[in-house]
Amino acid sequence: MSLSEQAVRYMAAAAAAYGPQVLASSAQAGTDTPEMLGRGLLRMLFGVQDPGLELPLPLADLVASPADPDRQAVLEEQVDSMLDEQPGLPSAISEMLAGFYRQQAAAGDAQALVGLGDLLNWQQVTYSRTGEGWTGQRHSYGSSFGHDPIARPGYRRDLDGQPMVCGGSAYATQPPPPGHPAIIVTGRAAPAVTHIALIQDGHEDRRPLRSHFGVWVVCTEQLTPFQVAGLDQDGTVLATLHIPLRGPR
Repeated sequence: MSLSEQAVRYMAAAAAAYGPQVLASSAQAGTDTPEMLGRGLLRMLFGVQDPGLELPLPLADLVASPADPDRQAVLEEQVDSMLDEQPGLPSAISEMLAGFYRQQAAAGDAQALVGLGDLLNWQQVTYSRTGEGWTGQRHSYGSSFGHDPIARPGYRRDLDGQPMVCGGSAYATQPPPPGHPAIIVTGRAAPAVTHIALIQDGHEDRRPLRSHFGVWVVCTEQLTPFQVAGLDQDGTVLATLHIPLRGPR
């Protein structure tokens, strides 16, 4: 799911909940609920306005019929255009969505992990190496997940010749309560990788990798560095990824 698709889903919820007052300056701010998140995203795109003013198109059309998929698609097209035209907007929207997903996941919402995984797979940050080391571009940009298993089932370029690579990651802002994720890491593995192991604080948790598309997700409850290892069917380690503790995202 692309960044614009994720955002518009919550924008539609806000349009249904708040109607013509969705951008009103008197409305309460925050991202505690899907509707409040959607309103915050709409304000980021269209700004805050005084009550009673006419909403910009195509938001006005969406407010008139929030569940209409065609009207959602029109707004999604405009969001895509704005993401392309405003370099800082993708990272700002991603940060707001990620914060909401982490908050919901900490409250026990497993579906939020799916949304966060979609968001991490969407994220793309370009780094360049200079004499002072690796530096990232100021803004991150978005794209759909690079591997299309239907159109290109044998695609391996994103692996860059490696049996296993890391994609995105997310960190809790503080140690979570028992049973809730502290760190989430996603990546992709070659077909030869049939098992995956999480190695952290002297313990190893090995599981079969049952992934039709080669995608893997690891969640850990501890905010400490760890390793993710990929093994073949004979138990031979094909790759080991070192995941440092880089702090909250």
